Amino acid sequence: MADRTSGKTGGCGAEGALRFEFTLARRIVSNTAASPGHQIIGLCAEPGLGGSKFIEELKAGFAREKLPVRFRNFGAQEPERATRTLVRFSNGTVAEASAPRAVVFLEGLPPSDEAHVQRQVRAIRKVAEGCAAVVVAVLPEAEQLLEELEEAVTLTTADLAMDLRTTLEARPGGRTLVRVTRGVQPLVECLAACGWKEGLGPLPPAYYKRCGVAAGKMLRDTLSPDEQMIRAFMVLVGKGSLAGAASALGLYAEDYAYDLMRLAPLLGVSADLSTYDAVGSDDPQVLSACLGAVRDVGRAGEVAAPKAMRLLAQRGDFLRASLVAEAAEPAVVHDLVLRYSSGFLNAGKWQLVRDALADVDAVAGLDPDHVRLVRHALLALTRPSSRPSQHPGPPSGKAQRLDDAALCLFLEARGAQARIAHFDGAAGDVGPVGRGLVLHLRALSLVGKGRFSDAIALMGSSPDADVGGVASLLLAQDRAFCLLALGEVESAASAMEGAEALASSLGCRGMSSSLGALRCAVRLVAGVSMRGEEVASAALACEKCENVLGRMLALGVGVLRDLRVGNDAQASLRGRLLARIASQAGRGYARDLSRVVCALAAARAGSRFDFGPDPWSCEDVGVLAEVVTAALSGEGVPIVSPSPPSSVMWLIVPLVRDLGDVSSLLREQVPSEWRARAAELEERWETAELPCFAPAATPGASASLSLVDDPGRHRVEVCLLGTFSMRVGGRLVADGRLDRRDARTVLEFLLLKDKMSAQRYEVIAQVWPEDNMEKGASRLYQATTAIRGAVKEIDPTLDVFSVSKAQKSLALDPSLVSCDVDEFEAQAKLALERCDPATTIRAARRAEELYGGDLCRPTVDASGLISARRVELRSLYVDALVAGADAALQTGRDGLAVSFGREAVCADDMREDAFMAYMRALKASGRGAEASAEYEKYARRVVRVRKLPPSRELRDLASRSMGFSAKERYERRKLLVEDAREVEVLPLVPLDAERLLMEG
Repeated sequence: MADRTSGKTGGCGAEGALRFEFTLARRIVSNTAASPGHQIIGLCAEPGLGGSKFIEELKAGFAREKLPVRFRNFGAQEPERATRTLVRFSNGTVAEASAPRAVVFLEGLPPSDEAHVQRQVRAIRKVAEGCAAVVVAVLPEAEQLLEELEEAVTLTTADLAMDLRTTLEARPGGRTLVRVTRGVQPLVECLAACGWKEGLGPLPPAYYKRCGVAAGKMLRDTLSPDEQMIRAFMVLVGKGSLAGAASALGLYAEDYAYDLMRLAPLLGVSADLSTYDAVGSDDPQVLSACLGAVRDVGRAGEVAAPKAMRLLAQRGDFLRASLVAEAAEPAVVHDLVLRYSSGFLNAGKWQLVRDALADVDAVAGLDPDHVRLVRHALLALTRPSSRPSQHPGPPSGKAQRLDDAALCLFLEARGAQARIAHFDGAAGDVGPVGRGLVLHLRALSLVGKGRFSDAIALMGSSPDADVGGVASLLLAQDRAFCLLALGEVESAASAMEGAEALASSLGCRGMSSSLGALRCAVRLVAGVSMRGEEVASAALACEKCENVLGRMLALGVGVLRDLRVGNDAQASLRGRLLARIASQAGRGYARDLSRVVCALAAARAGSRFDFGPDPWSCEDVGVLAEVVTAALSGEGVPIVSPSPPSSVMWLIVPLVRDLGDVSSLLREQVPSEWRARAAELEERWETAELPCFAPAATPGASASLSLVDDPGRHRVEVCLLGTFSMRVGGRLVADGRLDRRDARTVLEFLLLKDKMSAQRYEVIAQVWPEDNMEKGASRLYQATTAIRGAVKEIDPTLDVFSVSKAQKSLALDPSLVSCDVDEFEAQAKLALERCDPATTIRAARRAEELYGGDLCRPTVDASGLISARRVELRSLYVDALVAGADAALQTGRDGLAVSFGREAVCADDMREDAFMAYMRALKASGRGAEASAEYEKYARRVVRVRKLPPSRELRDLASRSMGFSAKERYERRKLLVEDAREVEVLPLVPLDAERLLMEG
């Protein structure tokens, strides 16, 4: 094949676009012109894969050679009529003697029975006797005709593709072009017309659209059902053994392998007919573009899709399996998702798992314990405020044994964020996801002993570190923490960025607290030389986190600040709290550090310091204790190794710098190598270029224990978004404590009223509408007493009510009580002001963090206030996310815009402005095929519910993304309107269906 250009080598229009010619066409033309005899050329090509272009080039070549060209197209004719027409044409050709060197093209002869084929063969041979050449082009279904023409030179689709591949591979970067096109002419032409440079930049949306068209031609209705089925299966799976594909479908590979290799180059069947590697096997967007063609196949696609999904799940390719799920029956999908739930959870396919749990009654043969494990794991990974509870052990059945083991490891890995697991067992048969989680637990065990370098080496040398998904997210978080503890602040910040990007792509909100804690810890360690309230606020923010790693690190840095500013009593209190948390978590390293800092605080206060009789769990901390003892007691220079103890260097830096007289004593005692290493780290920290993290704030939606009396902080904090919780002075009120006497319902009603105040009759009408005023007043008194009692159990000095019983109104004290709803509304409205993109993004991200879920439902809502506020807050949440997505697009942060848009659509899948923001973000990030697939699902949903197509603005945006012409847009709108007239309107799914599912 030769390529030629019209002035330029690329471009998007017809002019300047790179064009290709088939070298086979040129050779056939030259041979025919030079040969005195006649020949028959057969072309058996799949429709839409380059056969038409090849015929056009043949005609153009013969015309250049001054050979007369005659052609006849038999398309859409019945076999009998086509045969009669061909016979008459052959008789007329023989009768003509004026053009003995003519070339005749016979196209589109239909599949026929043997009698008609024999008549057609005789007619073709008669035509060939009076011409220079006859070109017979048929579909593979009519290949029997070419087989009977033994003298014919037959070309197939694979020959045309090989012709193009040979020339493409000779070009610079041509191998990439071959890989994404397989030499199929329409795909090559599409990329050339779009100006795509080989190997540079994302593939254009038009390419994915063309892949979908090619897949539809390859799965055409004229094929046998079995052939449709095996082709659809290969498209869905992507790559594998041909024998395995046929076996999964109950077919024999030998019956199809040779024809698939010759006729379907997009399926990539190997020359030895053993394996296949379909186009887009490594690109999910290609699969998304082809799903519509598979769905249109009908019964063959319905059979192939679940079998392909099962095979992909068995392989561990859950990302591709989740895409295939769109083409399979829901009942089959839910069964597979629940049986391979750990893999789908690891891939971040939360909605698939939720849908499967909602339909769990329709799945037979599942152990109830297995379903509970799935439910607990889903909650642990998707709810920011959820705490991994005591989960049941693996069920006795063997059907889900592997999945149950991985699910238990998921819960253990998430539980290790609150307590260390003494995991010393072998990985066993837990699959790749389970092995990645086991690696995470082993790394945490090393971290608990202060062996940070060993933990990094373990994660770096293990092949299980690249399992992907949530397991890789946990390992990325472990690596960031270890680097931070070793003083590698810049590397830790870079690892932190990677972990946050992965968490954003997965939508793993259950990791938000631990990631937020580490983000604060990076700022803390990098800013330990800072003075004033900046360190205090960062430490407090990190201390509020329920993640034990970040909390202990924050306490340690907070102790150093207290020592630096002379608050020895506060330092001692923090140190004791650190020791208690470390002991409960089994962290010997942190417990040892707390003993050292408590001793320093006691010495600074003039008290007797004592490390206690317990041995040191971490050797490095023991060495540091010897130096501290020598400095504080004046017993002389200790004999220690000159090699700096890597696991405590982050602590030695402030000890020898910021503690005044104590630092002077320590500098005299430590070896010079230690001082040099401390100076080096200090200089690196001061010059480190850290990413622009958001200002330190509470990482989760709820507060935690604080050791500093901050007058600007509310002493009673109530969380109503997602799950209900109340904290007094940072301590959580026990679950169920406010469920008695309708206390929680009264409290929620007051919190949502203006200025947290309501008339007593309003409260009674809201909570006890069936009671009279006298009985209601008595029950209201009991409820307020229960609220006061829950608060006073923790802080006897507090009274959250600002009025007495004798007054007609009931109000909470706004100076003492705060609610997450108020902060969420403030941040969401700030985002809607759209002052500047940076402010809008920060406000939208904060609103997203605060919105842990819909407003909690009380047991009674007689006035409807709670329900109305619930809808209002969800709408405000979506508005803020849309504003954030628009601001992110303005600043070029396309990935963040996609994340905002996806969350907005998940919150309300019928909001058109939210979906448009999601579409714009996908298009800007080069994910046009995904945008097209999402639009198709949204359009069908809108038509089903509203019986109307989407708005013109959205249709135009989608059409531009998919590259449709004006005529195509008009035809698609007609189809949507027709669907809207035919479909029955289905009831809307309740907006809180997911929460009801989880609570059930």
